[in-house]
Amino acid sequence: MALADRGGVDELSMRKLARDLGYEVMSLYNHVANKDDVLAGIADLVAAEIEPPEAAPARRGKAAWRAGIRHTVLSAHAAMDRHPWAVALWPSVTSGPHRLRFMEGLLRSLRAAGLPPKVAYHGYHALMMHILGFALLEQRTGLNDDNVVEAASQFLARFEGEEFPHLIEHMHQHVDASPHEDDFEFVLDVILDGLDRLRPQPA
Repeated sequence: MALADRGGVDELSMRKLARDLGYEVMSLYNHVANKDDVLAGIADLVAAEIEPPEAAPARRGKAAWRAGIRHTVLSAHAAMDRHPWAVALWPSVTSGPHRLRFMEGLLRSLRAAGLPPKVAYHGYHALMMHILGFALLEQRTGLNDDNVVEAASQFLARFEGEEFPHLIEHMHQHVDASPHEDDFEFVLDVILDGLDRLRPQPA
């Protein structure tokens, strides 16, 4: 994991790992079958950093059911932020025990919220796509950096006043808005609001 944090997964090789540990490369194969095993293992270490729904501060009232789900999703977002290489790796490796517990905890919380199985199914995937998709967008575009503002400014310099009024409005928001630290949480709450409307209501 430390090697991946320093250089990314593409730079991680069995030879580099053996050298970092102070062993011959063939010694590693006494413990893992191949590099895929290593990648699955370090992805599971990222999942181990995600706090379960039960770790959320206790809440009462109408929003109580959301607290655990929100806490876990924010924790997953933070873990992906600490280990950016894990985002692309996550869908392609075998799930380890920590990741299975993360998945189980999120699904359990959705069902405990009173969501029917089909809604919980879609809700789980919506939350996972938000976690992974947002992290990937941050990596590819520098969403929290000045890169987006610069790109939006270049767009406006080229297209201002042309036939894309709503896109121009959107680009102005990138340029003029305050830093977008709350973007992830805003969309998360939109998803949770939508799930709340799909919960069976008492008669």
